[in-house]
Amino acid sequence: MSPDGTRLGWIASHGGRSTVHFRTLGAEDIRPLDTQSRRTVFGFAWAADSRRILYLQEQDGDENHHVYLTSTDRPDDRPVDLTPAPGHRAWIARVIRSDPNHIVIAWNKRNRSFFDLYRVSLTTHAHTLIAENPGDVMDWLTDWDGQPRARLRRLSPGERALELLRGGYVVFPDEGHRRDYGNWRNALRHYTEVEEFLAGCLGVRRSG
Repeated sequence: MSPDGTRLGWIASHGGRSTVHFRTLGAEDIRPLDTQSRRTVFGFAWAADSRRILYLQEQDGDENHHVYLTSTDRPDDRPVDLTPAPGHRAWIARVIRSDPNHIVIAWNKRNRSFFDLYRVSLTTHAHTLIAENPGDVMDWLTDWDGQPRARLRRLSPGERALELLRGGYVVFPDEGHRRDYGNWRNALRHYTEVEEFLAGCLGVRRSG
């Protein structure tokens, strides 16, 4: 469902691959998005303006998903690759409802071994690094406004640490600049005898 509640989107087969379809609620005006690629779409999200759509897609079976931007107003136009770094991978970390012109993505652009957080403009397509991965962060969590709030670190094969950012926000004076306030503080550590186990961040309350 689009944020304004007027449109429905889903993934279905079209032209021998899976892509995003959408229609207006109460109407039968179904349209597929032309991704202009032979590859399948693996996931999508509505942008906050309820007109644009973000989706994940790989190229040539390399499993390196990029984040693409397209518009339901012009579904046949060529989509924009918001993460145009060959051999790298990204995903959508937050669609910011209070700021329809920006999203937050996790992207291994700086180092292919781990993911940093970037704030991306849907207008200029510029990206700003807002949280650096020291090398052991497995997962990030932002608040509803796209501010980094928590991170999950892999300290050893059987130890995970949940850390919270306390004491401030990341401020954006303009595109391309950032300042960090506060410190990462340990909130929880988990130990297990299992050599490897899965863990992740689920969400944050509206209050932060």
